[in-house]
Amino acid sequence: MGLCACSIQIPLFLSLNLPNLSNSLGATMTSPLCLAMGLLIDTFDKYAGKDGDNKTLTRAELEELLHNEMPTAECRCQHEVCEFFNSLDLNKDGVVDFKEYVIYVAALTAICKK
Repeated sequence: MGLCACSIQIPLFLSLNLPNLSNSLGATMTSPLCLAMGLLIDTFDKYAGKDGDNKTLTRAELEELLHNEMPTAECRCQHEVCEFFNSLDLNKDGVVDFKEYVIYVAALTAICKK
C-alpha cells in the first residue's frame, strides 16, 4: 500500500513521489515524521485483511488492533467497541478504511497533546 493513492499534486511534496512510497517508508526516510507515517501504515496493514479486504479494518480487526497496540485503552464491553467502530466508520460502509483510521489517530494525538 502506498502512502497516497490520490492524484493531487502538491508542489512541496513532488520530490517525495508520495504515490510510490511503500510500507518501508520508515526504512528509507529517517526523519521522525516519516518514521511515524511508516508506523501508521504498517500498523494498519498488520491488522487489515485478516477477515478479507486488506484495505479495511472490520470491527474484529479494529478490536484486535486496540487490544494489542493500545493495551491501556481497555474496552470494557462489546457495546463500547461497537460504538467506537461506528464513530470511526464515517461513510457507514461497515468497515474502517485507512483514511478513517488516520483521522482517528490524528484526533487521538491532538487530544494527547493538550
